[in-house]
Amino acid sequence: MPSSNGAYCNGKSLEVLNCSIAMCTVNGNWGSWSDWTICSSSCDSGHQTRSRICNNPVPSSNGAYCYGKSFEVLNCSIARCIVDGSWGEWSKWSDCNVTCDGGVQKRTRICNNPYPSAGGSACSGMADQILMCAES
Repeated sequence: MPSSNGAYCNGKSLEVLNCSIAMCTVNGNWGSWSDWTICSSSCDSGHQTRSRICNNPVPSSNGAYCYGKSFEVLNCSIARCIVDGSWGEWSKWSDCNVTCDGGVQKRTRICNNPYPSAGGSACSGMADQILMCAES
């Protein structure tokens, strides 16, 4: 309110001016690690992974990206895989065990294709075959 019969002032009593100030540089920082994944194999050896993101905060205004790895890999070892045995090839028939009056020939095979392991089943069936020699 003007005093002594004075007049009101003309114009604005406050002037606002926008100014352009540079944004502050924000360096990135890693977020939390994810949980480890499950092992990639149900037996023998495999791997697990986990990851993290550069978002705590995200780098801005020419700030530096996070330093270090964004993922990790860990070897995991679980119980050996059960392997059931399977027969290999038959051998050739042997010569007749006698030169006259009958006799036998024999052939064999081995349970090694693969060998049974880690509690796997042995091969079923016979490892040997016997054949009567033909009389001449």
